[in-house]
Amino acid sequence: MRATDSHPRRYYHSKIACSAVAIVLTFAFNGGSAAAAPISTLFNTGVDDNGKPLPDGTIGDAHYSLLSAPQGSTSQIVVLDDYSKEPLSFYSGEPQDNLSTWILPNQQTLNDGVNGEYEYRTTFTLSGFDPATAQIVGMTSSDNYVAEIDLNGVPIGSGYSSPPLNTNQFAAGYLPFSISEGFLPGINTIDFWVTNTPNPPFDGSATGLRVEMTGTASVPEPATFVLAAMSVLILLFGIGRRKRLAIMPIIAVIAVAVQPSQSVATTIIVPGQANPWLAGTPDGTMGGNGFDTVPAESPIAVSGLMIFGGDVLTFSVSGIVSHGDDDPTGHGPDGDLNDILRRDSGAENGIADLRAPIDALIGVFLDNSAPNSLSAPPSLDFASQAARDFLTLSPGLRQPFYIGDGLTSLGLVQQIIAPAGATRLFLGDMDGHQWSNNTGEFIVNLPEPSMRALVSVGVISSLLALRLRTHVDSIAARS
Repeated sequence: MRATDSHPRRYYHSKIACSAVAIVLTFAFNGGSAAAAPISTLFNTGVDDNGKPLPDGTIGDAHYSLLSAPQGSTSQIVVLDDYSKEPLSFYSGEPQDNLSTWILPNQQTLNDGVNGEYEYRTTFTLSGFDPATAQIVGMTSSDNYVAEIDLNGVPIGSGYSSPPLNTNQFAAGYLPFSISEGFLPGINTIDFWVTNTPNPPFDGSATGLRVEMTGTASVPEPATFVLAAMSVLILLFGIGRRKRLAIMPIIAVIAVAVQPSQSVATTIIVPGQANPWLAGTPDGTMGGNGFDTVPAESPIAVSGLMIFGGDVLTFSVSGIVSHGDDDPTGHGPDGDLNDILRRDSGAENGIADLRAPIDALIGVFLDNSAPNSLSAPPSLDFASQAARDFLTLSPGLRQPFYIGDGLTSLGLVQQIIAPAGATRLFLGDMDGHQWSNNTGEFIVNLPEPSMRALVSVGVISSLLALRLRTHVDSIAARS
């Protein structure tokens, strides 16, 4: 008889216990075993594969097709981006950003579109994603109006409220929409039904569509399966075939039965006096037009959480901040949406300028370098609701970004992706100058990135199981 078989039942059960520890720990601290990622095949109207606007007059849109149109209309699409020409010169209601462009039927005379219903379709894939976790938020404008939005041929219902009949939507601005159910594995379609109404005394009138949207869905975290596999291998290595067959159902039950728990959040208090443009600078550094100094008005460095490039961060924020005596009531973390501003002095101390609502919670990533020894990068702009309604955002180093309450206007969780090289995150609030007279504070809950928490716990649990296994082998060998 082999030495390891001198107490076969005790040895067998000890191996089960060792690997059960690793499997339970790996799955219990997984935090959901999935991470949300952008749906990369989802595009705005009139952009190329990199999301950049197509040149004015481009024929065709690789991501949208005119699936149906009234009799007498062409099904060919033209991209327009010149607001000095008709019909875009009439489309003054929506922000003229560089995230999308208008697409129209390519009539010989663009102002003479045929009246009736137009169906524009875009296609995207959820291959590799869990369709049950997919969500899309966006906004649309059109001439005359978007009457209906369908996902896979089914109206999205309460996710979109169509405007009144005969509305000139292009003059009223964008209308928001959201989709959180009805997704399919693999290929999905979204249809935008545009109604073009008569424009007396003319027989026809211009028509077109503009869409801006983003989406996310969960993908399995490879570390989940790798670490679970490590735990299983610890169990299966060295035991006989019959015992392997007997133990596999137990492994499956453990993996499924354990409920995931959420990672512990780091809670940070951000006072209204926290000036992000003093981040990472030495004592005595001045900012805020000479009113603020380090460390009195320094932003708050996130502690208790190591920052790495590629981390996916989420925020839960509450509290009120006021920017001075002329603002006695203050504002929540989204800031004053009626007061969008840039800093009076622009970029400062190597940190880029920013356009965002005053009093809003903002952040900035740094590496280990002193920012005031470097040139400032380009600034970000969060003036529009569309810009603030991102689902994922990838700011650069020394590039302040809008956080707000951590949710879109429709209540969806937003994700911030740390840039390559990031080692530090600073939090403060938005102001034009002089943070020193601000009052109030924000309370920020910042969970540890789920992937890093999973890797840490999984590795530790697997090593623990391996240590226990070694100990058991040693005992069995001496028996």
